[in-house]
Amino acid sequence: MKKLIICVLAFAAATNGFAGTKKDPNHVNRSLHTASYIHSLVVNGNTSVVLVNEVSKQISIEGSEDMINQVEVKEENGQLTITNTSKKGRTAAIVYVPAALISHIHMNGNGAVSTMETLDNKNIDVLVNGDCKLWIKTYGTVTVDAMPDFDYTYVSKKIKP
Repeated sequence: MKKLIICVLAFAAATNGFAGTKKDPNHVNRSLHTASYIHSLVVNGNTSVVLVNEVSKQISIEGSEDMINQVEVKEENGQLTITNTSKKGRTAAIVYVPAALISHIHMNGNGAVSTMETLDNKNIDVLVNGDCKLWIKTYGTVTVDAMPDFDYTYVSKKIKP
């Protein structure tokens, strides 16, 4: 019995050492506050955006300091514009945007927009102007349209509340 307890304790100690996560010392979380609530979103370039089901004026950006510095965020009259200024392609930074009031999204470039959870929005209109990726879950409807030079495939699945 003592051998079993010692083995269990040794195993627990060994796995606990491996289970601990190392925090990347270069990983930074930066918060920005907007003057208005966000009703419209414009994503330029290869930017990753995650929509959060909140009513808030706080935008969060996560990633390395270098990557965060390549993300430009501007807000004017409820329209949030997020631009990746990097010339190297997609930035590893992720921008978290409160989306409970968003009704329009305009995608320019090869960005990605996803949702952290199912949104309560009644309707979101999305205009595609690039080779972007969309993973939007909402209890409402998502209407997708594209500029004339872009084709898209849209799959919709009804989510029940």
